Amino acid sequence: MQRKVWEGLTRIGHRRPGTSIAFEDAPTGEVLLRVGLDEDGCPFVYFRLYDSSGCLAAESGGVKSFPSGLKIHSGDGELLLDVPAEPDAHIQYRLYNRNGELLTCSNGVSTKIQALLRMAAGGSKAPGVGTRRATGVAWSAAKTEGRSITSSS
Repeated sequence: MQRKVWEGLTRIGHRRPGTSIAFEDAPTGEVLLRVGLDEDGCPFVYFRLYDSSGCLAAESGGVKSFPSGLKIHSGDGELLLDVPAEPDAHIQYRLYNRNGELLTCSNGVSTKIQALLRMAAGGSKAPGVGTRRATGVAWSAAKTEGRSITSSS
């Protein structure tokens, strides 16, 4: 049963319409990644990604849909986010906070969660604010400066 719970963290299509899960930096409450489905069942992503040195690598600027998929790399080539075009495919991510501390990472098969991560369940309306909290474990492309962001067409 635990495998299905963790699978839901890496697959957008494994959510109910109108729900999402946010990955937050626990000390600051900053939402680094939110994935979910809007009320019509369309996948969405919100992100504010830092690299391993704590520099802002990319941000979505709000809730966005990437029907062709999305890949974001840091300036040194590290994969920070891979959202596949298929909703049932696994998302891959490495989430750092603004201090460069790794909070969680997933290669789509296994997920590692560190102590500074807080996960919050919520709706699809507010990308940075959850409506329910679960604390079990404690694109603005113009600002990427040498970081790689690709969206497949």
